[in-house]
Amino acid sequence: MSLDDGMATWPSSTWTRFSAGPTLRLPHRLLSKRWGWCRKTPTWPEGACCSAQAREYVEAMRLLEQAQREFGETGRTDCQGDCSQSLGYCFLNIGMVDQARDAFVTALTLSDEEDRWRAEVSLAAMAERTGDFDAADRELARLEADGGLPDLARLYVQANLADVATNRGWWNLSMERSLPVLEQALALGIRDQALERLLAIGHARLRQGQLVEASLWLIRAHDAAAFVGDQARGTLVALYRATLAAVLGKHDQARTETVEALAVATRHQLRRCEAYALVQLARLALDRGDAQGSLDSATHAQTFCETYSYFTLGVQAQVVKARALLASDQPERSLALLESLARDRRIEALGDVRV
Repeated sequence: MSLDDGMATWPSSTWTRFSAGPTLRLPHRLLSKRWGWCRKTPTWPEGACCSAQAREYVEAMRLLEQAQREFGETGRTDCQGDCSQSLGYCFLNIGMVDQARDAFVTALTLSDEEDRWRAEVSLAAMAERTGDFDAADRELARLEADGGLPDLARLYVQANLADVATNRGWWNLSMERSLPVLEQALALGIRDQALERLLAIGHARLRQGQLVEASLWLIRAHDAAAFVGDQARGTLVALYRATLAAVLGKHDQARTETVEALAVATRHQLRRCEAYALVQLARLALDRGDAQGSLDSATHAQTFCETYSYFTLGVQAQVVKARALLASDQPERSLALLESLARDRRIEALGDVRV
């Protein structure tokens, strides 16, 4: 079976399930009837929701900060908590990690008891992003064990457990956790998590060498991202498909698609996509024998990942850098870099993303 043979869309029943249900729900609340109690109108939070859905995070932050001031003036601390949660999400997605953590802690303090799981899940996700995988797993497992957890909360907890496995490079566990979450997300109409799971499954299959199956999942993710207008995840799909092209030996195509995706990511401050693209460009340069170009790109990628706290991608950047140093006849520097990596205990938690 060729990759082109897999260019089929999902059955219509699957698309119906995907498109039905509520508006995209991020791991926070942006839309709620009680927001209508604001002194003016609920257009600011609703506008923020639309901006966040479109991944226009800077505009969403502006609207959320305005709404937060309004709620503060009217004494609505619960709604201020909602704004803090949403601001944390936006901060995190443009790489302002410290500000995101502060916002999530504020949300944990101000939100109603039934909504605090959102901040708890977000803080666990931050631990995963910075390489503290065990802490993330412990917190998510604690939440999952709560028998009174609502279905929506349980979905996000289990989705983040799948993300921990994916970010560690534990591809079998990633698949095992992602497939049931995808089914539940489709059933509940939770589009952001359906898309995340499509991406995770496609990525896992790609890394496992199941190229035809990876292609199918990435086609589904591309179609779904286009269907809901999710630019950030659509850009990540483009990067994964460029990786697939590289695995197939189509290096010029892979580089062109990666550069195009990086331009989109840079323009819209899609930090996760930027980090992935920079690491991929370093790999591609090494594959075509450009050791110096790879070294320059890997150094840039390493700095970027350290700046925005992308631990796993940062490790990958350093591994590519070590390979580029070796190819540049600098074995001592290559060995020193690998020994420095080995001293970081967080490395022990990673699977094949290390190589």
